[in-house]
Amino acid sequence: MKFDRAVDTTKTSTFEAIPEGWYNVEVVSVEEKASKTNSQNIYVEYKYLILGPSHSGRYLFDKFNVVNTSEKAVEIAFDNLGRQGNALGFTTNEGDDPYTDSNDAVGRRMDIFVRKIEDPEKEGSTNEIRGYRPYSVEGGYTKPTTKADTSKPVISRPAS
Repeated sequence: MKFDRAVDTTKTSTFEAIPEGWYNVEVVSVEEKASKTNSQNIYVEYKYLILGPSHSGRYLFDKFNVVNTSEKAVEIAFDNLGRQGNALGFTTNEGDDPYTDSNDAVGRRMDIFVRKIEDPEKEGSTNEIRGYRPYSVEGGYTKPTTKADTSKPVISRPAS
């Protein structure tokens, strides 16, 4: 394979934050990770593929602190996981589709509200996910398009 060794170092690759608003997404992966600052803290990272109405093909990430020295961080994480579960079509009603395994989210669709945050220190902006609702293209929840990988983590609230 031949390639040109001359590289234009004046060109930089920038990753622009997407505009604030609601986006249709599909959960493509869920991964449990240890915090870089404290390996005792565990978070679950969701990767979403944007389906529309704009920026299709881009990815967004959401983190939930499921094990943390801060009880408030864990409480917020599980509250948000509950909201996300409702948007994905899971319920807490007996006999319905419970949301107890993060693998069950893979392949499901919902809408997320993305906020654009200006970051003067980095001379740019970032995105933050601030809301969840059922997938709106067809008026609500749609069945998963892919089968979940059962080797991924299971979400469970830590024992108090």
